Amino acid sequence: MVIRRFFGIAAASWALAAAACFMPADCAAQNASPPREVLALTEIRRNVQSELAQLPDYTCLATIERSTRNDAAHVQKQVDTVRVEVAHVGNKELFSLPGSNRFEERLPSGIVGSGLTSTGEFALHLRAVFGRFAAIAWHGEEEMDGRRALRYDFDVPPLLNSWTIRVGDASGEVGARGSFWADAQSLQLVRLEIHANRVPTNLPVREMVSRIDYGKVRIGSSDVLLPQTAQLSLTDVNGWQHQNTVEFSHCRQYSAESVITYGEPVPGTEAPVRRSTEIAIPAGLGLRAELVTEIDLAKAKVGDLITARVSGVTGKPGLPVVPNGAVLKGRIRRLEKAALPVEHILAGLEFSELEFGDKRGEFFGLLKSVDRLPGLEPLPGPATARRSATAARALLGIATFQMTGGRWKLPRGFGMLWQTEDPRR
Repeated sequence: MVIRRFFGIAAASWALAAAACFMPADCAAQNASPPREVLALTEIRRNVQSELAQLPDYTCLATIERSTRNDAAHVQKQVDTVRVEVAHVGNKELFSLPGSNRFEERLPSGIVGSGLTSTGEFALHLRAVFGRFAAIAWHGEEEMDGRRALRYDFDVPPLLNSWTIRVGDASGEVGARGSFWADAQSLQLVRLEIHANRVPTNLPVREMVSRIDYGKVRIGSSDVLLPQTAQLSLTDVNGWQHQNTVEFSHCRQYSAESVITYGEPVPGTEAPVRRSTEIAIPAGLGLRAELVTEIDLAKAKVGDLITARVSGVTGKPGLPVVPNGAVLKGRIRRLEKAALPVEHILAGLEFSELEFGDKRGEFFGLLKSVDRLPGLEPLPGPATARRSATAARALLGIATFQMTGGRWKLPRGFGMLWQTEDPRR
């Protein structure tokens, strides 16, 4: 079905209804009951705008694998893997080296040196696509990661878009067209894919595509919709393709305070506040952590909170000790179900905080091994073909598994061995 482009969500909805109206009886039916895809679009837009309205100032660790290839090559060659702190503060994106409290507005290229970099993944693209001036058309229903998803196509002209491309010393505003997908049941956004168009002639760009996958993340006491992963691909006029694969982790509320408060005081009372002292977890510790409760992957959802308890610690003499009983806190960051080549679930667990006593620190650990379970395969492996094994191992605090054989549960006491790392390396 081809629909003319109308600027504005409401106009696009009327266009959808008119496209299906050919006979008077059909028109009467359309006026009485708008098509399902029109109603769904209205709810999806409302959900995204609500998420943007309540979006707190926050920061995440971005682990970026950068690779390149030319037209003659069939395999991407990895250039490097870098980490950058990205903050969303007052509708702006700010950047910093990991561990630094100083955030700046300059682009990541000014921090991590040469290579392809990008901005807009946190909220800028969403504001452009779900603002008042995007032309949106119904595409159809598709299968995505084992669930039904509703797909819509969009177009945003350069004057109404905030996407700036910089290649060397050249820069310019570009238009954006592409698609977004929402879960057919919850009508929550799950993916946004953007293609740059109307590229200024001063830019040596043949094609540029950005794809962002979203999920729920706990920030403070609220669950908010944030990017989980992003992939940016730029093909220049000489045929070279430059690609970034980005994983966002360790998301937390942005604050200049070094003390964190928990809970909300009861109105009219002077409720005591529990305070945690921020500490730096040293690199070089070996931690065995066991799940506090069972995780049923068949029933769990992305964003569900998880905890594990430290049951063993090793390390070099002189390093500060993390005691047994310390608690690792995190969330489920990925759940993908598929039936081919065999029925399986790909699950990702992210642990970002370590607490003991009145102390709290960010947890940056590499997964070294896990307890054996029937049908469980730790990754990287075949299901992570879009990432190199090196980059997958560089994801700090993240454990990824593939489970087969109909056994979808990680039992209480399931053990993982981690080695703490310095995120600046």
